[in-house]
Amino acid sequence: MKCVVCEEKLDNTVQHSFCPTCGFPVFRVLDKDPSTQNNIKRAAARCRDAWIGDARLWVVVHKYRKTPDGLVSVSEDKVPIASCRDLKSNEIHWLPQSFASIRTNRKINIDLKVRNGEKKCRVSVPIVPPAASGSWHIGFTQESPGYLRMHLDDGSRCVRSGRISIHEAGLRPGDPGKPAN
Repeated sequence: MKCVVCEEKLDNTVQHSFCPTCGFPVFRVLDKDPSTQNNIKRAAARCRDAWIGDARLWVVVHKYRKTPDGLVSVSEDKVPIASCRDLKSNEIHWLPQSFASIRTNRKINIDLKVRNGEKKCRVSVPIVPPAASGSWHIGFTQESPGYLRMHLDDGSRCVRSGRISIHEAGLRPGDPGKPAN
């Protein structure tokens, strides 16, 4: 069974009356009446919209200075990506600018900042970059509500990250500022 809001897999035990991820009620309906199903779908759509609809995303960009001891981070900036509403599941939303590449065959972390209303979180995305000698282009797709994938392209090869959760900045039912279902 899946949550109708965030599509997380739910166990079938009776003790879970709310989704542990998004907080939406778990309906166990015996009645297959279409109006009942439509009411649940409309309530889920309102909850999903309030939960992640206003979430905005940024990539954290670090600026470094070379010192006798090596590279030292001197500042950090954030580059806007999009709102979660703008991301589609079957198309990559590419950022217009390119980024300096790092030649490595090890995982690196690219940080994202997520803001939904007053809630904020920072998500570190581990990814093995393509073996680039030039610039990287970064793109994002929505995998399911509240989950993304990052794409890193060096012009000859594109790699994608694991599943990225933005749930920490999602509004859950009962949070201040959240409309009732």
